[in-house]
Amino acid sequence: MIDAGRIENMIRQYKETGRTAHYYPRLNAISLNGGRRIPVEQAIVIMFDCITEERRKDTARVIKEIKQRTNAEREWRKNYSI
Repeated sequence: MIDAGRIENMIRQYKETGRTAHYYPRLNAISLNGGRRIPVEQAIVIMFDCITEERRKDTARVIKEIKQRTNAEREWRKNYSI
């Protein structure tokens, strides 16, 4: 069985992605996004996948912004350097 503190931490991270989750400690179940209750072990896998995917999207977005900024600086140097 998974520690209740770890479950709460995972739910907090899951909620930070914009989704909802509710933990039923007596039933050892979690409801994700208003759906039916599912076992904690199954919900943890689903939440972990969602959290990982959000992190990948954030990382890709940051890398894209850095590349755009770098390209803009390169163009500026090319156009305005002596």
